[in-house]
Amino acid sequence: SGDIRFFGTSASAPHTAACAALLWSAFPNLTNTELKQRMVNSAIDLGTAGFDFTFGNGRIEMQEASVSPQFTIAGINGGNDALISSSIIPGDNLAEVAGYTFYADQAPFQAYLDSIKIQVSGSADSGDLNGFQLYADLDENGIISPANDSLLSFAPFGPSLFFSDIGYGFDDFGVDLIVAADVKPLANPAHILGLELQDPVDVVAYFDTNPFSDNFPFQVPDISLPVQLVAFNITPDGQRITIEWQTASEINAAYYELYKKKSAEEIRIARLAAAGNSSKTHKYMIADDHVIPGETCEYILYLIETDGRREILASEEIIISFPGQFFLGDNYPNPFNPQTTISIILAEPADINVQIYDTRGRQVDNIDRKDLLPGSHKLQYDATHLTSGIYFYRLTAQLEDRVYHSETKRMLLLK
Repeated sequence: SGDIRFFGTSASAPHTAACAALLWSAFPNLTNTELKQRMVNSAIDLGTAGFDFTFGNGRIEMQEASVSPQFTIAGINGGNDALISSSIIPGDNLAEVAGYTFYADQAPFQAYLDSIKIQVSGSADSGDLNGFQLYADLDENGIISPANDSLLSFAPFGPSLFFSDIGYGFDDFGVDLIVAADVKPLANPAHILGLELQDPVDVVAYFDTNPFSDNFPFQVPDISLPVQLVAFNITPDGQRITIEWQTASEINAAYYELYKKKSAEEIRIARLAAAGNSSKTHKYMIADDHVIPGETCEYILYLIETDGRREILASEEIIISFPGQFFLGDNYPNPFNPQTTISIILAEPADINVQIYDTRGRQVDNIDRKDLLPGSHKLQYDATHLTSGIYFYRLTAQLEDRVYHSETKRMLLLK
C-alpha cells in the first residue's frame, strides 16, 4: 500500500554504513573522523539546527558528500607570489623553491588533492637538479623539515613537474604546500630556477575537481544562483494548497524539490525535472492535498544543479484556513506504536463517536466525545491493548439526533 515506512536505527545504521563504504572506495585516505565529518557536513538537517534525537544529523546527501568542494590556490606570499627562492645551492637536497596555499572554500570544506602539474623555467637544467619533492608545511614556517613536515610526492626534473597520487586533504583553515628541489653537489650556483602554475586543470582533487578561474591565483567561481526566479506563490483552496513558481532563465538546472516543513519535520512532497539550460520562461505547479486546517507550515523550494549542488530558491510560511465543512484528517503518525492522533475540523457543534475496526470488520474499540465546539480538535488514541495490523477508524459527527457526517479511514499499528 505504500503506507509502511522503515525507520529508526534499524534503517539508518545499514544506510550510513553503506554510504561510508562508498565514500571510502572513492576517498581511501579518509580517517574515521574525516569520513564522519564529511557525511555530517553535507547532510540535510531535517529538524532543529544541529544534532537531535529525532533526525540525528539529518539525511545523508551522497552527491554532496562524494565530491571535492571548490577550492582556492594562491602564492604562499599572497596573490600570485609563490616564489620562495630562485637560487640553487649546490648539495642542498631540500631547497625551498615555491609555495602554494590551498583553501577549501565551500561545504563540506574537505578537499583531497590528487595531482599537481607545475611548469619549470629558468637556466637550471638536469645537470643541476635530481628532481623535486612536494611537502605539506605543517608547522607553517616556510622551511621544510622531514621531521616536522609531510612528504606528499616526488617528481623527476623536466620541463614540467607532475606530482601524482598525492592523496592529501585540506579544509577551510588551509594548508601550505612547498616544492623543494634536490640540488646536485656540482650544480652551477649561477643558474636560477622558476616554477609556475599555469592552468586550473593542472591541479586536480578527487573526482576531477579543479579550481575554476583562468588566472593565478586560482579562485572559486561565482556561485550565484543559476535560476532567475520571478514568482513563488502559495494558494490555499479548501482542503488543497497549490504551489506555483516561474523562472525567467535556468542554467545547469537538473530538477526542483519541494518540501513542506511543519513543526520540526521537513518532508519532500514533490520532485520535478527542471529545464536544464534555457532563456525562456517556465512555469511549475504542485498541489498538496495532505493539509490539516489550522496548521502552520512552510513550503521550501530547492534547486538541484546538474553537478549535484543544492540551493534554496524560495520559502514561504502559511497558516491553513478552516474549511466551511467537516474535515477528518489522517491519523499521525501512521504507522504508529502505540499512540496516534486523529485530527478533525468541525463546522458546527457536535458529539463525536470514533469506532475502531479490524480487517475482519469486528469493532475492537470505541471513543466518545461530547459537546465539541466548532473548530480544530485532536483525538488521542492509545492502541496498547491491540496487536499489530491494519485497522479502520470510523468517525461519526452528530448534533442532537441528526448525524451530519460519517467517514472512515485506515491506520497501521506496528509493534
